[in-house]
Amino acid sequence: MILSHYSSFERPDRVTGEIKPPTMRGGGFMPQREDNHGKAGHGFLLVAGITSDAMPLVARIVPNGTNEAKVATAMLRQEFTQSVSSRLDPTKVGVARGDAPYSAQSFRQAAHSVGYVPNTHPVSHADRERSKDHAVRKDNRTYRINGKPNWVLTGNRELKCRCSKGATKKGAKRLADGSARASLAGWCKSCGNVNLVTGEWRKAQKKDLLVKVMPGEERFADWSIGNPLTFNDPLATKGVS
Repeated sequence: MILSHYSSFERPDRVTGEIKPPTMRGGGFMPQREDNHGKAGHGFLLVAGITSDAMPLVARIVPNGTNEAKVATAMLRQEFTQSVSSRLDPTKVGVARGDAPYSAQSFRQAAHSVGYVPNTHPVSHADRERSKDHAVRKDNRTYRINGKPNWVLTGNRELKCRCSKGATKKGAKRLADGSARASLAGWCKSCGNVNLVTGEWRKAQKKDLLVKVMPGEERFADWSIGNPLTFNDPLATKGVS
């Protein structure tokens, strides 16, 4: 016998009005939107971590519409830590690449904790006007850096100095506890130097100001600050379309 599983919800019979149970047990639902072609409807969502050559490391199947970043964060802290971490080179830093949903702070922090630097951005690289406009707005948005009056960080997390002649440098290394630390540094003869390290900065109450994280403030850290794999960085955008 073949059964069609097409609904995750209870539904009324069109003739009798009788409430029928879901034909798809455990499934979820995502409504159709302009930018989620192929993902909408009833069903399940596969969240997987794979290597650059397509070898699967961890995976979960969850109801469609589930928050992807929360699932990925849980996998990093559980399955990945228990079954994968011990098999990797503890001296090398990995890169965790994902699309916009994975730019959540919880996922970023979890990725760093297992030795990876996230390459994910809240702005899409899609070739459509809405995404392009969003990227431009982020480029034009700036944040002052406490103690570094001649430097700012853009909304796309890129460093710029006042005279626009400064240079930047990426940094990443594994720490003794197995976590990864990344940094974005800038230097300029006229504007001085700056070094932003992931997990050490947060937004102040004045939302356009960045300040160092003090003891007891760790939960407020913005893990995108200091990440060198920025939206416009050639290395970060390699292969992105």
